[in-house]
Amino acid sequence: MTPKTFGVNLHTESFAMIQNLKIENYALIRELNLNFSSGLTVITGETGAGKSIMLGALSLILGQRADTAVLLDKEKKCIVEGTFHIAPLNLQSFFEENDLDYDTQTVLRREIIPGGKSRAFVNDTPVSLDILKYLGEKLVDIHSQHKTLTINESSFQMEVVNTFIKHPAFLSEYQDIFKSYQKTKQNLETLVSQEQQLKADADYIQFLFDELHEVKLIENEQETLTQELELLNHAEFIKTHLFQATQLIDNSEASILLQLGEVKNLIAKTAAVHPRFAEISNRCQEAYIELKDIHTELARMEDEVQVNAEQQAIYNQRLDLIYKLQH
Repeated sequence: MTPKTFGVNLHTESFAMIQNLKIENYALIRELNLNFSSGLTVITGETGAGKSIMLGALSLILGQRADTAVLLDKEKKCIVEGTFHIAPLNLQSFFEENDLDYDTQTVLRREIIPGGKSRAFVNDTPVSLDILKYLGEKLVDIHSQHKTLTINESSFQMEVVNTFIKHPAFLSEYQDIFKSYQKTKQNLETLVSQEQQLKADADYIQFLFDELHEVKLIENEQETLTQELELLNHAEFIKTHLFQATQLIDNSEASILLQLGEVKNLIAKTAAVHPRFAEISNRCQEAYIELKDIHTELARMEDEVQVNAEQQAIYNQRLDLIYKLQH
């Protein structure tokens, strides 16, 4: 069979270089550790020798999707790790924007867990596949049959133009100004959004204030209304019992007040004969006066308690409004 080859790396002043590739538990590869020197490295082999498997493993650290089907040992995780010299690419700003530690010797690592999940790392910092893919596209170009070349990508075309102009200072100045513009624009959008939210909050707070102001709440009104409503809700019951109590005290032939009056008179006559009974006579007199006062107060309260369905409805509406405002 005719041996096939593929070029892995070209190192010049304009390109990054892969320095090391480690593969563990991937497809047919149990463990592989490749070191690359500067210049062109060529890997040859017949069809089926495993060249495409190596490229498949390399694609994992370039952000490609993967599943547990790639695991040689289904009980162990797959690890693919590549070390790249990235100094010529000027990627410091990308690392800063994504909170990554910049190093000219950058390590990309991908782990496929037996459970199906995968993790990606750049210099031991966990990253998303999108970040890994973006960075991988800057580090490695894989040219294969039917695969679109980077020359069709606008970013590559822009890089060619910038290289042709040969004015790196102007480009760097423009990039700094553009970053400042983007940051200022973002701050402006944030402030505008905050202003709109504050206006909305102010309108809502003003609406609440107007609603409270129009109600003209009185101090302790809720407690007072609750008590008054409780009285109205039980008005008939309270009025009946108060009436019965006043009848027992002084409006019947066997009233308590009448009988206590007789007891008071009897003890008073006894105290007149002997001073020993003077104190108990005074207490009977006080009890009689207190009971008369209770009778008067109960009669007044019984007269004040009225069954008033209309007032009851007004109090209910007012309390409902207060509860709504509280909510």
